[in-house]
Amino acid sequence: MKKGMIMGILGLGAMLAACDSTAQNSDAKARSKDVAFQQAQGSVTSDNIVSDSVEFAKQNKFGIGVPNVNYAKYFIGNSYLNPVTDAKSGFPMNNVTFEPGCRNNWHIHHAKKGGGQVLIATAGSGWYQIEGQAPVSLNPGDAVVIPANVKHWHGAKKNSWFSHIAFEAPGEGTSNEWLEPVSDETYAAIHEINVDEKINTSKSDDGTKADKSITVNIRYTGKNGAARKFAEEMVVSGTVAKIRAEKGNLRYEYHLSVDDPETVLLIDAWENQEAIDAHHATPMMKTIAELRDKYDLKMTVERYTPDNSMPQSDEKFIRK
Repeated sequence: MKKGMIMGILGLGAMLAACDSTAQNSDAKARSKDVAFQQAQGSVTSDNIVSDSVEFAKQNKFGIGVPNVNYAKYFIGNSYLNPVTDAKSGFPMNNVTFEPGCRNNWHIHHAKKGGGQVLIATAGSGWYQIEGQAPVSLNPGDAVVIPANVKHWHGAKKNSWFSHIAFEAPGEGTSNEWLEPVSDETYAAIHEINVDEKINTSKSDDGTKADKSITVNIRYTGKNGAARKFAEEMVVSGTVAKIRAEKGNLRYEYHLSVDDPETVLLIDAWENQEAIDAHHATPMMKTIAELRDKYDLKMTVERYTPDNSMPQSDEKFIRK
């Protein structure tokens, strides 16, 4: 499997080298923006959070390697480097490992023609972000093409180890520029959600924990892609991150419909009704209303309270 994966990566590198730089950069930017929107700063259900180093070592098939001492000054936290190919091969690739909370500085891969970088997540869960765009959650199997001359950073989530294979696309006039660290404030603003830990519970009459959380499904429908543009602006403007940071928020995610391209689903979950009421009293509601009017969207709303029981007759249909 490892050999096959490496051959596939080498094939991808060859294709990148053959691409015209203008087309490559344009396509990469479009894909980066699209991935960032669809993942909307990380989906709770897709994150491969691995906080235990022993378990992570089992998952990290390409190995942690040795401390990344030569580039330590460009990282917050500890990182590790393990070569996947021989540096003398002309196509060097490394498996880079980040401890929980570790990230590299903002940086740019400069190139006059071609260039850029490819990341392929191999273990754990991490982030990648282009300046001015929403962060993208990376989990094993995810890949991103970073255009040349674009300021960005990548690293682990605060509660998970993370590894990715990194290699630079061939180009002319290439160089790397390391910039300022990703501040604690910027990093903390990427609000990560662990629904299982944050659910508000109390004791029911039989002494078991009662889940008081409420999930609201809102479908926004418009014309000519207006619903998607609305969701994109909510994410890129930072409004989604602010809502996720509110006390009592469990989940705030946009999802695209395969059947209806003019509809976007918002899954909005809160610890209890008090948290929803507090959210409704914030200035955020004015921002949402203004954007909704700007894109002329109609809404349908459904509210759900938990039923965590799972009949045995249903369990056989669930693949775990």
